[in-house]
Amino acid sequence: MSTPRPIPCWFATSCNGCLSPDVDATFWGGTLAADPVATQLARRFVGLRPACFDSIYEAATWPVISQRVQMGQAADIRRSICERFGRHAQIAGMLLHAFPTPSRCAAPTTWACHRSKQAGCTRR
Repeated sequence: MSTPRPIPCWFATSCNGCLSPDVDATFWGGTLAADPVATQLARRFVGLRPACFDSIYEAATWPVISQRVQMGQAADIRRSICERFGRHAQIAGMLLHAFPTPSRCAAPTTWACHRSKQAGCTRR
């Protein structure tokens, strides 16, 4: 039987970025009181807390998006990327946009289209 390999530091750091165990979650109690679905999930998954990112991939893109810009600008960039290239879902009457998958972001036309938004580029 082989010895398990140690977890790479970058992976542990990425997981911490997604899960934010160092963030105070006292607000969570108020959220649970106001949302019966969240209450059921919290009872089912005792001890777990909401993640800040949907995936390690999305967590890894945030430093690139937010580098050298104000947080509000970075949030607008992320929202634009999600709206243009992510999957969309209608939930409780709200249209929500997920962060695009790695394969969607890897498509060469994705970013050419995003850069030429002002030129009237449309993605089909």
